[in-house]
Amino acid sequence: MSEIPHLVISYLENIPDEVPNDFVDAVQQPNLKLIKDRIEKPGPFAGVEWLLPTAVIVFVTKAYFDAFLKEMGKDHYSLLKKGILSIWNKLLSKDRKIRLTSIGTTGKVNSAKYSLAFSVWSELNDQYKLKFLFDDELTEKQFETNVSLILKFLEAIHMGEGNKEDYLIIEDNVIHSGRTVLIAFDKETNKLRMVSPIPNKKAK
Repeated sequence: MSEIPHLVISYLENIPDEVPNDFVDAVQQPNLKLIKDRIEKPGPFAGVEWLLPTAVIVFVTKAYFDAFLKEMGKDHYSLLKKGILSIWNKLLSKDRKIRLTSIGTTGKVNSAKYSLAFSVWSELNDQYKLKFLFDDELTEKQFETNVSLILKFLEAIHMGEGNKEDYLIIEDNVIHSGRTVLIAFDKETNKLRMVSPIPNKKAK
């Protein structure tokens, strides 16, 4: 059985190599199990857009917290944050050179509130995964605040340090789809907020 990675960055084949390479250069350290996964560009999608994989994904596994950080110390947090922040200018800034649109099964171009280019994934427990969505256009400061909240929230979940309610607004009427929990940055509160996979749809 192959070893469980600590970090994974997956990216579509049409994404320039500098995007994953800059992330890898920032986070690479001895004993860090890192996978760089280049995948084929998919055809037309069929499904809820916010639940679909983005063009670039950074997956922070439970093993990153349980094994790597406990052994190496939290200094790597700053490197992980630096690696994720390197993606903003390329995929999320107003001046970005890479702009993505999605084509549905009917051939219609879809516009999304959240970025089709980038997302961060992690594990909540053995049953659920977390997908952190990013607004399609965030200022650099907003993106940095968002990333900091994500890392602090994950630390609270996986290492029991800090109170997750300090970083996440939990709403009981937000629905989920399958085993994926969607979380986004709320600009008004400067906190993370759980969101429904279908806009404006709430649990009854």
